[in-house]
Amino acid sequence: MKLLFSLFLLLVCLFVNVSLSSAQTAAPDFKVNLEVEGGAFNFTRNDVRNPGDTGTPFKFSALNATGPSAYFRIYAEVKVSRRNTLRFLYAPLSTTGTGSLPTRTFFESANFAPTVPIQGIYKFNNYRATWRYTLKETERWKLQLGAGALVRDAKIELQQGNLRVADPDLGVVPIAAFTAQLNFNERARFIFDFEGLGAKQGRALDGAAKLDFDLTRNLHVGVGDRLLDGGADVQSVFNFARIHYGFASVGVRF
Repeated sequence: MKLLFSLFLLLVCLFVNVSLSSAQTAAPDFKVNLEVEGGAFNFTRNDVRNPGDTGTPFKFSALNATGPSAYFRIYAEVKVSRRNTLRFLYAPLSTTGTGSLPTRTFFESANFAPTVPIQGIYKFNNYRATWRYTLKETERWKLQLGAGALVRDAKIELQQGNLRVADPDLGVVPIAAFTAQLNFNERARFIFDFEGLGAKQGRALDGAAKLDFDLTRNLHVGVGDRLLDGGADVQSVFNFARIHYGFASVGVRF
């Protein structure tokens, strides 16, 4: 986890360094936006079966691990030219709870007894790097379309007495990106932001609607709602989750 995060930060620094060098000659309107988002999240779905073909299906909500819980995200956005923008995201997320399952449950490589307390840990940290191309930008509208990659650092873990089983999952998937911004005036705007992609084997969809307001030329704040929906249905694992977020954000441009 620490190694992955360090590599991610190194990648961000390299991209920013290259972007700054390019922007000095090709993009006099170059800008950087650093933004922190925080609030509370709540699971409305979290269905698990592991392995995907032989495991016992169960709902993670039975372990009282649905939230609400606090979270944060960190964004770094680099405008490298008039139409091209790079965005990086660090988004940790985890929840823990204790409950019991109604039936004997086979998970990963072990059987868990029914009606006996089980501690469950669900983690879905993800790191993203995306490129966005500005299709249209006027005083009223800004539309962007792009693509990138999502690195997921996920884990489902169950512990019952001395029995402890974990299923970590580290992987990279491609994603599409889209942003629509409606400016009410020079200081206030509505932003719809989406990143994700779907296929037969699974999906990762992350969309947010936000009201954003400039306090000063460099400082802006926002409030909004986010929905993250995704999972996988493959031989090794079946897991689909849906998470709702309520958040506020603060950002600095320079």
